[in-house]
Amino acid sequence: MKRHGLGLTLVILVTFAALFASVWRRGQALDQPLPTKFELEPAAWVGYPGGSDVLYLRKSMVLATVPARAWLRVAAIDAFEVYLNGQRIGREEYIGGWPSGVYDVAGLLRAGRNVVALKAESTTFGTTATLAASLEWIGTLGVEHAIATDSTWRVERRQRFSGLGVHAWFEPDFLDHDWSWSEVVTPGDVTLIPPELPLAAVASDPRGEWIWHADRLATSGSFARPFVLEDAPVRDAWIAVAASGAVLVAVNGQLLGPVAGSERNMEVFEIASMLRPGTNTLFVHVSGETRPMRVGIRGQVRTDRYTLELSSDDRWRSSPDHAPVVRFGALGPKPPVLVAASVPKPVSMRERVDTVGLFFVILALLGVVGTAHVWAMGPAVPLLGRWLGFCQPLAVSILLMGALQLVDWDPRFSLGWAYRFLVPAAILLLVGTWLVLLQGRGPLSALVRRRPFA
Repeated sequence: MKRHGLGLTLVILVTFAALFASVWRRGQALDQPLPTKFELEPAAWVGYPGGSDVLYLRKSMVLATVPARAWLRVAAIDAFEVYLNGQRIGREEYIGGWPSGVYDVAGLLRAGRNVVALKAESTTFGTTATLAASLEWIGTLGVEHAIATDSTWRVERRQRFSGLGVHAWFEPDFLDHDWSWSEVVTPGDVTLIPPELPLAAVASDPRGEWIWHADRLATSGSFARPFVLEDAPVRDAWIAVAASGAVLVAVNGQLLGPVAGSERNMEVFEIASMLRPGTNTLFVHVSGETRPMRVGIRGQVRTDRYTLELSSDDRWRSSPDHAPVVRFGALGPKPPVLVAASVPKPVSMRERVDTVGLFFVILALLGVVGTAHVWAMGPAVPLLGRWLGFCQPLAVSILLMGALQLVDWDPRFSLGWAYRFLVPAAILLLVGTWLVLLQGRGPLSALVRRRPFA
């Protein structure tokens, strides 16, 4: 058997190791675009002194008056929970990544003492729990204020369970005087998963009115708003809907929803990817059981040159008769709380073709290199005479990487323990077996020589 097959196997092993390390380091498949960075300044990344897998944070502040607008920005590794004045307002999880979120908290703050409580949990191998947060608000005089994570936040690494007469760790009356002070850490080059709720949706002044069509007794209604976009790049675009019923949104014929709406919560939909230069049509359909029905809409399109308001007003028309809407007054001064709608983002046909095409390219590469590998070993192992001819490390590694590309799976997600230990062990076992066969020694090699496939 030719010895140069051993060198080719070693090259294949190194190539697989490089691919494996690249996916491990990036935390995502090779063809996934890197998410945009979410700025959190002036917040600092903090953790428990010395590090921990779980992190609990608390911060108290005193407000003279209730602010007109207020929002809380949070980011952490793997997962986090957000509480304000004892009420849970959000939770995000992206195992193997850095999730972030934006929350409208104008209706939850009060004059006097307020308490922000946060929890972060790291499940990625070799990492510790870190978190960054910033609470910002606009005062009565229009001046912006902020408190951000730094070394003055109280921190703990174990949960204090509540019992009779004992408050939970996230409640305002919980005593945290024996907690440690947080430690400012440097997480390195962090790329955050952008939040579903755009910051512009909570940081801007309330806009929009409650509207309905002429039939006040109807429990369902459709509304449309055409608008024209100049040929300018869209920075972000969103639409938020509040109604006591099921909500369905369509942008240029592409559907989002339905979601269960509420007059207290505005479901927010990202629509930037659905817009195009020229005329666009925005459609909202609401159906419920209450009478009289009404719907409130807030929306905005921001480009590099201008901002277009899409909030509900007299420019909206009933659909399909295009009759003027009936207006019932403004959404403010305290509009419904904005929440991100859990609607899957549409995957374009181009993205699907690119992913599937890459998978077939990898399979073609497998066939070419596998054939070359068997040919390099010479006549001792005929091309079609031994089933082990294609059982080599490249086959397993390429199939594994192709599967990752196809399912768009992060190997550091919930099955990361299997990926980290079982898959490398299987690869090393196959490589070791193949190296033994290449040497032509041992009982396994003798068995293969005596038992041909054909």
